[in-house]
Amino acid sequence: MHAAPRSIYDHDVDFRALALVDADFKAQQLTKSLLKRDFGLEVELPDDRLCPPVPNRGTGASCIYPLLGCAQRPKWKFIATDIDPKNHHFATQNIARNNLTSRIRPLLTKPEDPFLPLDALGIER
Repeated sequence: MHAAPRSIYDHDVDFRALALVDADFKAQQLTKSLLKRDFGLEVELPDDRLCPPVPNRGTGASCIYPLLGCAQRPKWKFIATDIDPKNHHFATQNIARNNLTSRIRPLLTKPEDPFLPLDALGIER
C-alpha cells in the first residue's frame, strides 16, 4: 500500500498527466484514478450512484473512508454499514478487490436499525 503525504490535495490535480498514467481516465473516472494513483486502491462504482470526490468526502458504494483508512493505517479495522443493497454489493467488491476483507467488514443494515448495530456485530451492550 502507498503512504501519501499529509497535503496530497493542497495543489490542483494535473488531469492531463493523470490521463496519461491511467488509460481508463474519463468523467466519472476522477475518483477512481486518484484512489489508484495516490493510494494504490482499486474501486468500481455503479453508474447510478454519486461518485464521491476524494479530496472532499465520500461514502456508500465506494467504501472510500474504510479503504483510505486501511491504505494509510496498517492496523486500523472498520465496520462499513449501509442501508442500500447495491451500495453494500459494490462496497463488498471494492473491499475484496483491495484484499482488505480481514480489515473491513461490510454490513447491510435497515433504516430502522440502530446507528451502531451492536447486536448484529455480536457486541454486548
